[in-house]
Amino acid sequence: MANGGSCHAYTKYRFKNFSNFALLGENLRLFFVEAPYRYLVVGLKAIKLKDVHYLRFWLAYFYYFKTRLMYNFRILTDPNWKKFVLKRNWLSNDTEFYEEIK
Repeated sequence: MANGGSCHAYTKYRFKNFSNFALLGENLRLFFVEAPYRYLVVGLKAIKLKDVHYLRFWLAYFYYFKTRLMYNFRILTDPNWKKFVLKRNWLSNDTEFYEEIK
């Protein structure tokens, strides 16, 4: 689910086009609201179903939210990454990215 976290972060950022302040708010919402809610739901389902193996989804959600938060944080801190994420033509030449890295 870690790859899904990156995909969802990219899709939501491109769709909403967050400012830095709004993206920080999105990270806080993910960390303090959505992640604990998902952990609670998975835990209650495991108790209801009496299935210990269902708890493996806790680990999957951990990596999902970790990757999603790291992706958003990288957009906040790295201007080259932000430019790469906002790129519209994926088939164009990427020399402008290589020159800035050197």
